[in-house]
Amino acid sequence: EKYIMALGANVDCGHGVVQAELDCRLDVLYNSGSMIFRQPIELEHAAGAYFAELVLRCSPACSIVQSLVLAAMQGYRGKFTPEHLKSRIGHNVVPLTEQTCTLFCFHLSSVAEEVVYLPRLKPDFGFLQVASEIGAFQAELEQN
Repeated sequence: EKYIMALGANVDCGHGVVQAELDCRLDVLYNSGSMIFRQPIELEHAAGAYFAELVLRCSPACSIVQSLVLAAMQGYRGKFTPEHLKSRIGHNVVPLTEQTCTLFCFHLSSVAEEVVYLPRLKPDFGFLQVASEIGAFQAELEQN
């Protein structure tokens, strides 16, 4: 069996993803049995301490997502901006919540079955091709 894991699930909520839609989708995945678990990652736990150590060892200014996840793990909430990101992003527009530092685990096959446009994507597609194909799929849905 293969799995999908996600940390920082709501980071795109400052960039067009609607929080209520994300919450609804996560509820659907939970209720369908596709979600195996959701667990807040805390610095007091070995996995949280290890994650924090890795982020801080790397160049955290180069990773906006990991820096925001770490800030949420440290207890920051709202639109807090870590000091090392201010020169790169200015002010954070992502609302840091417990969801920001929650690890989600899903059954890959169950999630894939629910992605109705997945058969249209080819393994060698780059980001722009994937975005184009999803956009075309959405346009077809709107026409129907």
